[in-house]
Amino acid sequence: MLLKKVGKKNLPVVGIYFIFIVLLFIQYRNVYMYYDDFAYATLSYVYEVPGIKGTNFTFFQLMEFLYNHYNLWGGRVLGYLIYILLLKMGLYAIRIANVISLFLIFLFEYKIVKTTIDETNKTCWKLALFTCCLFGFFSVDTYRIGVYWYASSSTYIFGNIYLIVGSYKYWNYLKTAKKNIAEVIFIASMFFFAGWSMEQVGFGAIVVVVALTITNYIENRKIKKSSIIICLSALIGYIMLVIAPGNYKRLDTNNSATSFINKILLAMNNITNNMFSKENVLLVILISFTVIGVSILLRETKDKIKVKIAYIGLIAAPISVILTILNIFHPIIAYLYILFISIEFVIYLKDTKDSFILAYLFGAIGTQIVMIAAPYYVASAIVPFGLLWFVIASYIFRKLHEEIINRVNFNHIMNIVTMLVVGIFVCSYYTEFSGYYNNRYINEYNEKTLRMASKKAILGEDIKKVNLIPLDEKFSQSMPNNIENNPTTENGMKKYYNIPNNIIFNYTKQFDMLGGIDYYKYDCEKDILEVIGWGSITNTNSKDNKIKIELISETNEYIFDVNKVQREDVANFYNNNNYKDSGYALKLAELSKKITPGRYNINVLIENVKLDVQSIVVSGNTIDVG
Repeated sequence: MLLKKVGKKNLPVVGIYFIFIVLLFIQYRNVYMYYDDFAYATLSYVYEVPGIKGTNFTFFQLMEFLYNHYNLWGGRVLGYLIYILLLKMGLYAIRIANVISLFLIFLFEYKIVKTTIDETNKTCWKLALFTCCLFGFFSVDTYRIGVYWYASSSTYIFGNIYLIVGSYKYWNYLKTAKKNIAEVIFIASMFFFAGWSMEQVGFGAIVVVVALTITNYIENRKIKKSSIIICLSALIGYIMLVIAPGNYKRLDTNNSATSFINKILLAMNNITNNMFSKENVLLVILISFTVIGVSILLRETKDKIKVKIAYIGLIAAPISVILTILNIFHPIIAYLYILFISIEFVIYLKDTKDSFILAYLFGAIGTQIVMIAAPYYVASAIVPFGLLWFVIASYIFRKLHEEIINRVNFNHIMNIVTMLVVGIFVCSYYTEFSGYYNNRYINEYNEKTLRMASKKAILGEDIKKVNLIPLDEKFSQSMPNNIENNPTTENGMKKYYNIPNNIIFNYTKQFDMLGGIDYYKYDCEKDILEVIGWGSITNTNSKDNKIKIELISETNEYIFDVNKVQREDVANFYNNNNYKDSGYALKLAELSKKITPGRYNINVLIENVKLDVQSIVVSGNTIDVG
């Protein structure tokens, strides 16, 4: 039954998107709350609603917070409304919402391009694979700040859902003669939400909807009344976003001593310096691929002027990648390159009459033009551009297959391109997964420690400080390692975990360590725990290292001394006798009488008494007691 409904020819596409969403779920299992997330979850960012403990706030308190946020900080309150409600529901809710949002974005990007493919075309699965794998073309910084940070994704990712779904439905609506009020309301709502989501997405939404309306008028010499309503909905949403008093209060605090002209010039330089930076080289390569693709397609027209433009594109595209890698892409050259891309695409798309792609081209550029008014440029600002450009790249990929598919040699080249794109996705996914996976155990440890501190404080225990482990900030978006520099985050974390303000968060400095747990076993029947391993802080004498085993659950922590043992094998392996005394062994009988029943993580604590430094190995090994 399911096979009939899906259709045999669609099974490969369904399989690809199934794998894609599974990979997203696996990755988001490792993504936790960072930085501003705690303050937003407790309604204490910029404006603090009094009387909030954890996320126990009412709807009216949420409205109070958003109202003051609008007036004091900025207009992105629509996205934050959904974001805060998801955080209130729990970490699982915000994870699922982000996974579904990304899945829908890439699904609709595939559907947008597929609408121009003959149903019998056998390259649909290649298009689906290519489109999904484009998710791997962002930089590590962009993933951290724009995708895997919930405060940011609530506007950058959620906003693009409204834009992409709304534009897809609007495009189909323009091609039909039917008048469907419900459909108009839905499309208008999508563009209104996109307009009010965040500045880049909002401006891009206006550009896309206006471009689609104008191109439809050029083709049909008439404008539907509903089109005016839809365009106005995007504009009204954007106006609601930008007129927020908080926007201007923030602008006044950034570059206030700089003249208006210098601010514009500085912003223009920031845009190109970031877009064509080494960190974004993968995206520059993707842009280069689309330029080369359009150039190849223009050569096929045999028109002399178009062929000359095509040759310029074939030369300019690889040069842009080289300049980016060498980090010598001058802003003037960058803007000339962008202008050339726009002209080349307009010339090509004028003949194909694929107005939707033209609208996305202008929309993508629009998401960056609006940054001229921004006081600074962050890595996340590339997300709206990238998500729209992925549609353009997929479209060119599809066009190359469609128009030059009979050439055997060219087919081989396209297969190589597909494999390279898949390879980039795999490498990118592995990098992000391994980074966030390593941080996952530290996040779990910190969360258990914070919840335990909260419980002890409620019971009246005198707690002076809470020892936490710093994260690898490359994959964590500023978990406050230097807590004194992040009072907003510290305050938000204490409110979120219900910890008194007088308690100090002490982020233990981490040192390079060797070792861990070689073997562990908990015999339930005999109630005996055995742990064997070795550990040493790098380049220290293991005789000076004290080793302890920590058992930590959601609510309890127990620390046990171990017996030190010699490890000749470790010393021989590292050719360093300092590691000879790095071994340890622990055997605990009647464990259930020593600790409270529950699931415990086993960690290794190491302290060097001479240097007065300590560190921890968060192993991820667990036991169930009782």
